[in-house]
Amino acid sequence: MSAASLKADTATFNRASDQFRAYFAGSRRAFSLPVHANGTDFQQKVWAAALAIPYGETRSYRELAAQLGNPLMGRAIGAAIRVNPLSIIIPGHRVVRSTGGITGYSAGPEVKRFLLELEAGDAIRPAA
Repeated sequence: MSAASLKADTATFNRASDQFRAYFAGSRRAFSLPVHANGTDFQQKVWAAALAIPYGETRSYRELAAQLGNPLMGRAIGAAIRVNPLSIIIPGHRVVRSTGGITGYSAGPEVKRFLLELEAGDAIRPAA
């Protein structure tokens, strides 16, 4: 690895760190990082749909399925959300059951609930 690429990697890491810190402090609502999640075409479509959900809002698995052309593929949407390798950056936590229930998050329901509460302004924010 050359010094230039190492410097670029360090700069990207520092940017990511700053953005995560700001997100958890409540002053950042979206990430601006050069990332690429490896996945199938279907997973890429699901992750793009999740990425389009605004901060503080949720969509149901069924709504995403309908948006992608088949309202009956809610379980497939859930499977794609669970394998999202860039959770938080690609906000899978914003996808919930039609009833509003919390399920289908690889880090567990407690983390998903915390992130939703954080975005709603109801969570205790860590010290900056």
